[in-house]
Amino acid sequence: MRIKIYPAGNGDAFLLSVAGSNVLVDGGYAQTFDEYIKSDLLEIALKGERLDLVIASHIDADHISGLIRFLVVNETSTEPKVV
Repeated sequence: MRIKIYPAGNGDAFLLSVAGSNVLVDGGYAQTFDEYIKSDLLEIALKGERLDLVIASHIDADHISGLIRFLVVNETSTEPKVV
């Protein structure tokens, strides 16, 4: 199992990967997504994998802003979709 912990200020953001399955737990701030998470999700998509689960532990901005940014970017992106 690979656990990647992203810099998220006082928030949280983790990517758990094992045997082709990927789980994103929280997303930190939008800046966390833009600077760290997005490139890893694109790598996942390019390998033909996807996010199997996205978990928002609670609705504080330092946990969900990156997830909201992910949804906005993924909806309109011309890059490979992760979800």
